[in-house]
Amino acid sequence: MLGAATLGLAAPGSASAANFNVSNTNDVAAQNPSSGSCATPSGSDAHGACTLRSAVQAANNVNADSTITLAAGVYKLTIAPSGGDDDSTGDLNITNAPNKLTINGAGSGTNGSVIDGNFTDRVFRIDADTPAEFNNVRIRNGRTGGIGNTTTCPGSPSFAQDGGGIQNNGDLTLTHDVIIGNVAVGHGGGVQSSNNSTLNISQTAVTNNVSCPAKFNFASGGGVNHDGNGDVMIDLSTFSGNSAPTGNGGGYAAISVSDPTDTISRSTFSGNSAGTGGGIDSEMNGGTMTLFADLLTGNTASRSAGLNNTGDEVSVINTTITNNNGVGIGSGVGHTSVSYSTLFHNDGNLQNYDSGTFTIDDTIVAQGGSPGNCPGGAVTANHNNLFDNSGADCSAGATDLKNTDPMVGPLQDNGGPTHTRALLTGSKAINAADDGPCGTVAKNVDQRGVTRPQGPHCDIGAFEYVAADLALTASADKSQIKPGQQDTFTDVVTNNGPSNATSVVFTDPAAGFHIDSVSTTKGSCTHTKHHVKCQLGSLAKGGKVTIKIKVTADSPGDITMNSSVKAAQQDPKPSNNHATVTVRVVKPPKPPKVGCGRSKFHFVYDTADPHQDDQVTLVKIFFNSHHRRTQHGHNIHTVTIRPRPHGHYEVVVIGYITDGRRIILERNYHGCLHGDTGEHIEETGDYGLGSDNLTVKR
Repeated sequence: MLGAATLGLAAPGSASAANFNVSNTNDVAAQNPSSGSCATPSGSDAHGACTLRSAVQAANNVNADSTITLAAGVYKLTIAPSGGDDDSTGDLNITNAPNKLTINGAGSGTNGSVIDGNFTDRVFRIDADTPAEFNNVRIRNGRTGGIGNTTTCPGSPSFAQDGGGIQNNGDLTLTHDVIIGNVAVGHGGGVQSSNNSTLNISQTAVTNNVSCPAKFNFASGGGVNHDGNGDVMIDLSTFSGNSAPTGNGGGYAAISVSDPTDTISRSTFSGNSAGTGGGIDSEMNGGTMTLFADLLTGNTASRSAGLNNTGDEVSVINTTITNNNGVGIGSGVGHTSVSYSTLFHNDGNLQNYDSGTFTIDDTIVAQGGSPGNCPGGAVTANHNNLFDNSGADCSAGATDLKNTDPMVGPLQDNGGPTHTRALLTGSKAINAADDGPCGTVAKNVDQRGVTRPQGPHCDIGAFEYVAADLALTASADKSQIKPGQQDTFTDVVTNNGPSNATSVVFTDPAAGFHIDSVSTTKGSCTHTKHHVKCQLGSLAKGGKVTIKIKVTADSPGDITMNSSVKAAQQDPKPSNNHATVTVRVVKPPKPPKVGCGRSKFHFVYDTADPHQDDQVTLVKIFFNSHHRRTQHGHNIHTVTIRPRPHGHYEVVVIGYITDGRRIILERNYHGCLHGDTGEHIEETGDYGLGSDNLTVKR
């Protein structure tokens, strides 16, 4: 693929910044990088265009900060390493200290800017004192130790090559990146940060990286390993599925020489594994590590599945440590303080292995499994903790709640950057913390960032209980309509407090009706033919929102609208979060049936001969020459017919007298009969009846 490069064209020694735009995904070295040009040989696969490698080479030769802008695509490193740190082969070496190189990608997804190590070498190496910043890129498939396309660690290697994805000896910033699927035979499967390097990781996913045991059968930091003296800051990031099979720190390991400061905030460590410290391992010499508003869950280790401290001082604040396959927090040496946190359902919650110590305050410690909540002792329960047992192994004091169910909900998204276990309505942890500490910076908000206190006092644990009683009412303009007619439903959402409600969502499935339109006094609504959803945003205590839904009835029946509302906060009265209203859709009455009433025909037959039998005993009735009915009887005087309501037709009534003679009535009709039919006189000679008369009346 052809590409282009736009350079600041700063010659070596110039202080002008250089900018390189790269869209050619071939791995081709620059023709003359010492000139500050990223042009490749015209006869190469890149046809003279700037590539990622050639841009890095050019930036290494410009005496100024440089920026490389990558188009979307997969930039696969296909040039095998040559054995040294030559930037024209193998990994991409960033060497232009003290000038900074920034690489801006088009996104860290699989369809963004993907930098692929191709299983032949690590992806980046950053020299000492060299600042580098990677934004919106995906770094994958880096390998050290020549193990190729595998995640299986080699047995008993005689070497160590750290940093499967990135080896950082300078000052590295990662923002909106994905570091995935890298393997090091040594420390730092995803990233290795050494010497005096600093490391800043923000809004980045470090996933499925492995640090394989090296020549000493040991390697740490499956995701990231930092063994330098510089500071580390990790924020709003996710470490998941990383592994250090025989070492420490499946997700992150901090092994320092002297006095660094590590701050890990608003981040999730899940599903990582290691020998010690499945999620995080701290072995800091004289330094401090602070965990603030983090989640450690589902990590596995033989010792300290969530967090391990064998260094100096570790502080855990507003953090949830739950569902780890091993002890939540373990300590061999050093001191670990835990405040306003939730340790719940780990295989042991706090454990001292050697000479480590713990202090805990305003923290939930429950469901520690078979080892118990605090196996190993060395715990000082300062005040206002909650234990689901006697708390004896945790040195529970007079201000602690003992043998108390914390009543926490499932681990889920309750708002904020990390998942939490919410305090449920009625939990004894609500309003039971010490108000003094929660008024200080860092403790005056919970894990989600919700201000403490929400009630009269702060709550124990990482979650500050926030209640918003949303009430919903519903009504219809008409209680009865016909198919095809319109009706309007009015739903009113009210926040009865005591707190503001956020992320309020209203839904209403409208089966049986066709939704014509929806309006709301706050937020916005969308609808399909039979469903309404409204995003109402935040609703202050006492606030109301009115939603009107115009519908058309589809078919007859009793149709019920079942609307509901919810918010990010717990609702102390969930029963009033739903409302129903029923409208009867009735089928219109059928139009009156058009027809004719029955008509009676009376036979009166008189003859001059008193001895002649004049009784009619058999009658046949014909409509338009079709025989419809035969009537038998003795001396029949009356027959009944039902005329047709429309059209012309002929009715023939034949009466048979006992002596075999017959009388015939023929009438032509149009529509129903109205009034008397009049008199019909048979003429002489008609059917041999002579001058006998036949009178027919209705």
